[in-house]
Amino acid sequence: MASDPLDDLFGALGDYNLRFVAEGRAEPQGGSDWLITVERVGIYVQDSFDFNGHQPLGFWNEVSRQVSKTPGFGYDLVDNGDYRDWRIAHSAGGDFIVFSDVKVISQATPWSFHATGGTGTPTMPPTPTMPPTSSPSALPPSIAPSVSELTVRRGDTLSSLAQQHYGDWRLWPLIWDQNRTAIGPQPSAVSIGTRLRLASLTSFSSVLITDARRRAPKWKNNEIIP
Repeated sequence: MASDPLDDLFGALGDYNLRFVAEGRAEPQGGSDWLITVERVGIYVQDSFDFNGHQPLGFWNEVSRQVSKTPGFGYDLVDNGDYRDWRIAHSAGGDFIVFSDVKVISQATPWSFHATGGTGTPTMPPTPTMPPTSSPSALPPSIAPSVSELTVRRGDTLSSLAQQHYGDWRLWPLIWDQNRTAIGPQPSAVSIGTRLRLASLTSFSSVLITDARRRAPKWKNNEIIP
């Protein structure tokens, strides 16, 4: 008999849908061929409350249209069965759909694949294969991203490196996002001698560039590298 481990997520939600979304750009390559580049991915959970059984839904006051967690004068206990009866009588209402926050993960090395479509939205292949981000050479030469490496020297800051390599100091969050494993959670904690990887500016969409400029001032005054 097969069974699932009763971890925190399964214990809390039971049956649920794990959703995956991608953000990037679609570039026509001629004819029906499109080059799809994924720069960020998002993962979230979709769950539903189906109102089966007789779980209490609180104490409701029909006059004041208020709900209480505890009983009181003028309040009646309502449970799932009452709501199901209401749905049948009014031909309205449905299950309660719940969405989690989206966990957004920036791709240190954007990855690409080809898709077939018309002049409008391309048709994605059913199961595109994602090459390992640790091995950019796995990508075909025609779409391999341009990545350079550098070593942090005395006097360097992420903003000065962004100015030098991207022409705009406000793009230093792009460097941080690409090198969080090496830098850590604090952009001011980079040490001399740290090896950094920098993808070319053309590897990033306008959405990521705009987002980096929005985030930049938050750390500007606390971004000195020791």
